[in-house]
Amino acid sequence: MSIILYLNCHGMEIKRYFNKYYNKFNVIHVSTYENINKYGINNIPKNIIEIFTEANILIYHPVSDKHGKWHFKNILSYCNCDTKKLMIPYYRFHGYFYEDSGIYNWPHICTYISKTKETEIIEKFDLLNNLEDLNLIKRCAQYIVNNIDNTRIDQQKSYLNKSLYLFKKLEIDSQIKMYDFLIKNYKKYKLFGNSNHPTEMFFYTLFGKIINILNLEHVNIEPFTNTLINRWENEPIDKNTEIALELKFTNNKIRLYNLILTKEEYYCLHLLAKYKYPKIQNRSEIYKILQS
Repeated sequence: MSIILYLNCHGMEIKRYFNKYYNKFNVIHVSTYENINKYGINNIPKNIIEIFTEANILIYHPVSDKHGKWHFKNILSYCNCDTKKLMIPYYRFHGYFYEDSGIYNWPHICTYISKTKETEIIEKFDLLNNLEDLNLIKRCAQYIVNNIDNTRIDQQKSYLNKSLYLFKKLEIDSQIKMYDFLIKNYKKYKLFGNSNHPTEMFFYTLFGKIINILNLEHVNIEPFTNTLINRWENEPIDKNTEIALELKFTNNKIRLYNLILTKEEYYCLHLLAKYKYPKIQNRSEIYKILQS
């Protein structure tokens, strides 16, 4: 049996589960993002079309018509009438990551710092012109991690409601429903490593729903454990969000590819990568500079 995953990076995780529990199937991940970037929106190679033509099961994202021939309706037209089709949303959840968090807007954080009464030094420096001073960068990161702002807490509660609404809207046309799972568990477990990447527990639950809907033969799937580590960038959740969302899980260590970082190290690393070393792709190299 041929199972084709026409998905973005989510497909890598779903394929991993299929390979573990249904290894007799031929599972092929046709990455939406990578193929569109590689071939352009108006070109689908013949060999990829043949993959869709031979699919017994197609699991796909609803890729929009702005992506030309890669639009999901065009992809569906390549499949034969007996192909079993299942659409799953491109899951995103922004509730943990307030839109004006310091990691994306350092000048905003500098404004906050200038309002504090800690020291005159902090009030006077221009962060982006002082990237040689790692101590200043580290103090900025510590501020982001430790600052509590009651106004932002109220804003983040409202932002959570908006994020939950948008998440539910993703599922309107899908047989897969993860909204109730999100509502019941977002406080207890970190379900997204960053806004676009679910964590292991989310994929574990999603895969169970997929095999049920496809009516695949029953297999014993091992119970979920928190020892499973999310492979995607694990963005920190700031203190204001922890308070506003009443989060119960710990969020102290951050995984960034092959690095395990504190929150402070994470913010320092991103600042240096964005403004001082934008040409260095390997974050481990920047981390070495940070540690020196």
